[in-house]
Amino acid sequence: MLNNTRFGRHIYAVGGNEQAALISGLNVKRIKIAVYTIAGLLSGLAGLVLSSRIGSGQPGLAVGIELDAIAAAVIGGTSLSGGVGTVWGTVIGALIIGVLNNGLEISEVSAELSTIVPGRQVDDNAHLKLRFDNGAKGLMWASMVAAGHLHGQRIRVYGDKGSLEWVQEQPEQLVFRPVDGPIQTLSRGFGWLSPAAQRSSRLWPGHPEGFLEAFANIYGDIAEAVIARRDGIKADPLVYNFPTVEDGVLGVKFVDAAVESHQQEGRWVEAMVDLGEDHSVIR
Repeated sequence: MLNNTRFGRHIYAVGGNEQAALISGLNVKRIKIAVYTIAGLLSGLAGLVLSSRIGSGQPGLAVGIELDAIAAAVIGGTSLSGGVGTVWGTVIGALIIGVLNNGLEISEVSAELSTIVPGRQVDDNAHLKLRFDNGAKGLMWASMVAAGHLHGQRIRVYGDKGSLEWVQEQPEQLVFRPVDGPIQTLSRGFGWLSPAAQRSSRLWPGHPEGFLEAFANIYGDIAEAVIARRDGIKADPLVYNFPTVEDGVLGVKFVDAAVESHQQEGRWVEAMVDLGEDHSVIR
């Protein structure tokens, strides 16, 4: 709709430069009212779907979901100043977050996709088995029908010396469970943490950091990398933790592999892409 209709192109024009669109003869006020109306209708529909999942209406049920939407849109290429962005880019943005969370490349995937809500035209529940490029294995469950839960993002990593766990609702703490010692809860901001962990903290311990600060870290790293490239100097290696074009390519390939695996009754499908020997973007 955005790329192939006149109305969609008008939306891009108004979002990119409202004054220029007005001078070009577009009815900016009417376009904005139409966009806000569509957004309101879709938000209302999302509210109905969300309420139907838990069987009740709660005024604070969706608090925080708007931040997830902003994150997926921005990482997927949508400009906060308007004029740039696609629906599929937003989908890929959500997948890139998952790739960054584990720091590994997924080599193969076996997927089972399903639609639980009657009449829904897209998959709303996915179970995936993952194989990583270093031999590690993983499981992923993504669902829009987990009744009674909000986001529930939880990451667990198991090794031969212990395990790590991070929970979205307690984002400032990392739980370490060694096999030969007591459970430890590591909080962000302390000097005894790794350089990478210290770099990600913007405030002193005891002062809570939020979702937007995390994106400020990404923007700051990108700016530092660009400036270093412009000035012909080397930036701190810890700068290069932001998502790149290659991450986007791997995200698209992962989606394709998951769908293909589901269509073939869960057969393992390769999810890697040959990006060449030197596939850095800014380095």
